[in-house]
Formats: sequence, C-alpha cells, structure tokens
Amino acid sequence: MLKKGDLILFQGDSITDCSRNKEQSEDLGLGYPRFVTGALAALRPSLCLRTLNRGIGGNRSLDLLNRWEEECVALQPAMLSILVGINDVWHRQKGSGCTNEELEANYRAILTRTRQALGDIPILMMEPYLMPETTSGICREDVDSILTIVRRLSREFGARLIPLDGILNAYCNEMPSTMISADGVHPTPHGHGIIAKHWLDAALPLI
Repeated sequence: MLKKGDLILFQGDSITDCSRNKEQSEDLGLGYPRFVTGALAALRPSLCLRTLNRGIGGNRSLDLLNRWEEECVALQPAMLSILVGINDVWHRQKGSGCTNEELEANYRAILTRTRQALGDIPILMMEPYLMPETTSGICREDVDSILTIVRRLSREFGARLIPLDGILNAYCNEMPSTMISADGVHPTPHGHGIIAKHWLDAALPLI
C-alpha cells in the first residue's frame, strides 16, 4: 500500500504524453494521467499522492529503455504505470519499428531494471490497443502479436495487467469507436476517461 506523499509515475508514448508541457516538470498533459490525478485526490485525499507524467509522443520500447535511468529509476516512484508498444509496430512500415523479439527484449530490460532498482513496487502494465475503425494503417495482427508479449511479461514480473485492447473494443458495443479514438489509437476525451476509470479499478486496491 502507498504512503502519504508517495509518487505515481506514468510512462509511455503519445497516449500518455497527451500534449504535456515538457518545460514544466509537473505538467500532466490533457489525458488519463490528469484524470487519474484528480480522481485520486477525491478518493484518497489523506494520502496527498504525487503524480508525474513522463510519456513522450512517438516513443517506442527502445526509447523508454534509453531514458529509463533518468526518467524512472532516478525519480524513485512508489507505483509505476507503463503503456508502450504501439509505435514499435506502427513504424515497421517506415523501417523504424522493431520486431516482436526486440520489443520483448526492450520491455524485459525495462522491467528487470525496475525490479532491481525499485524492488517490489506496484507496476501497472497497460496493453497497447487498436480500435476497429482505424485510419492508422496498423495491422490488427501486429497488435495481437505484441499483446501476447505484454501479457506474458506482466505475469513474469508480477505486474497488474490492464487489458485495454479488450476493454476499449468492448465499449464499441455501446458507442461508436470514433467517440473513443478518432484514428483508432489516440484517445478522445471519452477514451481517456475510459482508460482512467479502468486504471483506477486496477490501482485502487494497491493504494
């Protein structure tokens, strides 16, 4: 369980970044990290939890790994949230993506270093996802192949998995997918709200 004043760190790509001002260290962007922070203040007010967003648009697993010491380990979070992987497959068409084997090696190195440096802190691993109506050009098969990797690593490293791909696609039975993401990847405010809700469902028992 977290203690008063503990830090929760959000790491990932543009979905986490969501237009945060990188010149202001405390800026949370406009997406789910901001929504989660407000909800935590209401739901766990006595803890006065701190949150930081270190998502960077366009990041792949290798980019996270290259900045992990400075932008995770050095920050000493008490809880870590990671959402990465979609750019690893998105950029394969351009030759700047990576293979599934490379993704797994990068993600494994991230998690190994985290456990070595930060011990048994709660880690929330969110699945990459793809909505059914997409203009992104990403192949469904590529996304499915990396979901298997994320799920396997979450079990291996004792992380809490948030199965976003299934969660978000299930909402399409109730609402148009374009209300959740206009391009199939980047969330609308509705999409960020859904992600925040399910993040809290997974995290609150650990806080």
